[in-house]
Amino acid sequence: LDEGRVRLGRLGHAKLARGLPGIEGEAALHLQKIEASTARAADLCQQMLAYSGRGRFVVEPVDLAQLARETVPLLRTSLSTHVRLQFVTESTPAIVLADATQLRQIAMNLILNAGDALGAAGGEIVVTTGHRPFDPEYISGLRVGENLPPGDYVFLAVRDTGCGMSPETLAKIFDPFFTTKFTGRGLGLAAVLGIVRGHSGGLRVESEIGHGTTFTLLLPPSTSVAPAKIEPPETPWRGAGKILVIDDEGPVREVAAELIRTFGFTVQTAVDGTQGIERFREDPTGFCLVFLDLTMPGLDGEETLAGLRAINPDVRVLLVSGYSENDRVTQLANGGPLLFMQKPFTRRKLELKLRESLG
Repeated sequence: LDEGRVRLGRLGHAKLARGLPGIEGEAALHLQKIEASTARAADLCQQMLAYSGRGRFVVEPVDLAQLARETVPLLRTSLSTHVRLQFVTESTPAIVLADATQLRQIAMNLILNAGDALGAAGGEIVVTTGHRPFDPEYISGLRVGENLPPGDYVFLAVRDTGCGMSPETLAKIFDPFFTTKFTGRGLGLAAVLGIVRGHSGGLRVESEIGHGTTFTLLLPPSTSVAPAKIEPPETPWRGAGKILVIDDEGPVREVAAELIRTFGFTVQTAVDGTQGIERFREDPTGFCLVFLDLTMPGLDGEETLAGLRAINPDVRVLLVSGYSENDRVTQLANGGPLLFMQKPFTRRKLELKLRESLG
């Protein structure tokens, strides 16, 4: 995660440099390559968090059928032209409380894994979603979640007509970095396992040599309604006011400050919680927002937040961390205006959080 913070700084500086006047041609191409490589590293950090079960951070009602319906077409170009990719959905609702981004990662991993199993010869991949009861016998065969009670679950199944797996291979597929290919994609199925655990779900794998493989994800159903998508306005957004950035990591602090300035704000920075509280005390009502790192030596983010609120209970805070949002963060939000953003973040994600916090 420390390396992830450094790469976040590199990514941010590359984005800022590519936006400068006169940056074009070969220079712009090199900067674009830097962005791409650091983005891949950031993605690996997120997969590591997912594998450890600490990757969930935005839990909301999600229509699993709609999510799969949107994801399947995006993957067609990543599969061989000899692969037939089909999507089947049942008429019953498939609403779960989950992180949509991580569920999309599961779907993508399973579908791409199925494509690898088909190989150059091709074949068929069928993605199915629905909501139905599962009996004790089926539950007992889950790879993770085998202690779930039998009953109704929302499911996502990915079936391929590929070569299938031997029991020996099947026993290793969820090991970090295990792959039957010459090079792997990263944590892959290990990340899937962590995400499933983090969502209190279950995963079953059925495979036989010469008869293909089926992965089935089970998630507890929800009676909530998935929110309608709101398309952000296309017009550039500009803000005004003064923002305090408190982060002990120099690259992250510098990039955050520069990105915030691009939206029209003035920025002051602090290298730790103690300095941040001192800067805030000098002008308790002058900052429209505090950008606050959660994990810092000395005074951590939670202690710093308490110090800021002791000075001004109405202070607006954007709490930032490389780890996922947890119950403690939710409790902290009850003490005053507070939003959470996970590292690494893009300029667009930062913009959306600023707009949400400042209206």
